[in-house]
Amino acid sequence: MKKILLATLLAASLFACKKITTNDPAPANGGNDDAAKYPLMLASKWQQTADTTRLIDSNTVVNTNGKLVTDVYYQFNINGTGEQINANSKTDLTYILNEKNIIITLAPGQSQQMIRPGTIRLLNANTLCLFFDDINANGASKSTQVMWFKKVN
Repeated sequence: MKKILLATLLAASLFACKKITTNDPAPANGGNDDAAKYPLMLASKWQQTADTTRLIDSNTVVNTNGKLVTDVYYQFNINGTGEQINANSKTDLTYILNEKNIIITLAPGQSQQMIRPGTIRLLNANTLCLFFDDINANGASKSTQVMWFKKVN
């Protein structure tokens, strides 16, 4: 009788303790799952749909310019390269992505190179929103820019 009871307890303990395993690796970015997916989500061709620039001088908004844009495209490749494409030309670009922070360099290595540090405000399967906050050298004036895109492939 003791052997049956011991066998029953042993069998119950083996089946009661189940190890839960998963194939999903832990996020490399401290738990921000969306930002961990950004490199793959960004790697595509995006059509710019809107562009709003706001000029601020001495903490006062002096001009806001918003426009609909349809003839500018950005191609972001998974390896940190890409192109800005408009009706007349293509400009090479590179980018560095760190969670929601992005630094886009237009015409890298050229004399007219432009470095744009910004933030990804929204990135999903169909929409990208980039925010740029630029400060002039004198510190009193600055501009902000919000660019909206839709995925085309």
